[in-house]
Amino acid sequence: MNRKLPTSSPLKNAASRGMAVSAMSRRAILALQMRDFARAATPVPRMGKSLGPLTGMPMPLLQRAASPTAAIPAAPSPTLLSALLPVLLPTLLAVLMLANTSSAVTTAGARTTPGAANAARVARAAGTTTVATGLNAVAAGTTSRARATAATAAGAAGTRGTTGTTTVAAGAPSELSLAQRLAWQVALDRAGFSPGIIDGRPGAKTELATREFQHIRRLPVTGKLDAATAQLLGADPAYAATWCTITPDDAGQVGRVPAGWVEKSKLSRLPYPSLDQLVAERYHCSRALLATLNPGRDLGRLAVGDKLIVPLVGPRAEAPPPADRLDVDTAAKVIRAFAGDRLVGLFHCSIAAKHAKVPTRPASVTGITENPAYRFDPSMWPEVKGIDHPLIIPPGPRNPVGLCWIALSLPGYGMHGSPAPEMIGKTGSHGCFRMTNWDALRLARMIKPGTPVTFSRGGR
Repeated sequence: MNRKLPTSSPLKNAASRGMAVSAMSRRAILALQMRDFARAATPVPRMGKSLGPLTGMPMPLLQRAASPTAAIPAAPSPTLLSALLPVLLPTLLAVLMLANTSSAVTTAGARTTPGAANAARVARAAGTTTVATGLNAVAAGTTSRARATAATAAGAAGTRGTTGTTTVAAGAPSELSLAQRLAWQVALDRAGFSPGIIDGRPGAKTELATREFQHIRRLPVTGKLDAATAQLLGADPAYAATWCTITPDDAGQVGRVPAGWVEKSKLSRLPYPSLDQLVAERYHCSRALLATLNPGRDLGRLAVGDKLIVPLVGPRAEAPPPADRLDVDTAAKVIRAFAGDRLVGLFHCSIAAKHAKVPTRPASVTGITENPAYRFDPSMWPEVKGIDHPLIIPPGPRNPVGLCWIALSLPGYGMHGSPAPEMIGKTGSHGCFRMTNWDALRLARMIKPGTPVTFSRGGR
């Protein structure tokens, strides 16, 4: 049922008078506003088609209408919407700002983006009851500092400083909202310039990918998300996240993964140990980010039918551009894919822990295998004791080489996926070039046997 907000509340009174809300009163006002907002909440039916194996609503946070008069399916009537907008949108933004800033904020003249209102509906439909975190935090617009930075950058670049309807700020990652940081990493991932694992905390990997993208698009190479870069990337916070529903098929891909090599060799497949690991890998993100986007959800107790908020990464059905040569930069720990002289893909990797095992002479791709089995040779794993003969380790996402193996002409060397995506670039390999499963699968679709591979240190 639909209810109007109370005609008077502490937060509305403060906002109407342009008062600064102190840190001491923040929690009390937030509690009252959450109560008022819950009373006014209107359930919204699920929309859209399924998104791959995880079904649910693949809609972006902000639904773009086909025309100015087109409406979101099952939207409230114009009469009800016009009655709610004057009171609902300003107070919702005030709550979001209270949750996202550590100092006092002034709510006078505040506005929300259309994405924030739609985010609240999506969060309620997904079973998220927390008002000021999760998907609402992702859709929460920019802070005043970020807006000022965006305006400065837009003026310097001669652009509007926006993508779609949402302002994009420039500067250091710490100056950006969660929505902007997530949109930045998601856009790079979709473009094939890997930001590393998507975690909502852009660091060295994200900035490296941004510099490479800026270089090929002839932008100032800063590694920062300025307005021009955001526009060409399509880094729109309104399209940073979506939500999904766990299916019986997903549950069937989860099972026990033993620690010992002999025990692993006795299985028919090495599955995901848990549903949260499956979801995190499918949406190219860390489990810590899943926890941030889904506050109050026990990720260790997910079940069929549960809905989760996830990054809006591109579907695997989208064909990546072909590449005709690869270069492995062993200093930066990245694999660059080229079409002629144009960079068309960038992937982070782990390299050999021992420098002597890092190859230097040219090679070529000799074969590509998805869902490979792995031959465990104890002579290559001196840290493993008590095994004196080779073992065949079954395929699966927790296989030592993950979901894809790209064989090289150098004996014993290859590029491959990983059972531990969050460790890419942080730990050394036994000699091969280890990537996340999703990056290995994408790279495999860009090349073919015979593709030349070179090795460099800081070169192209």
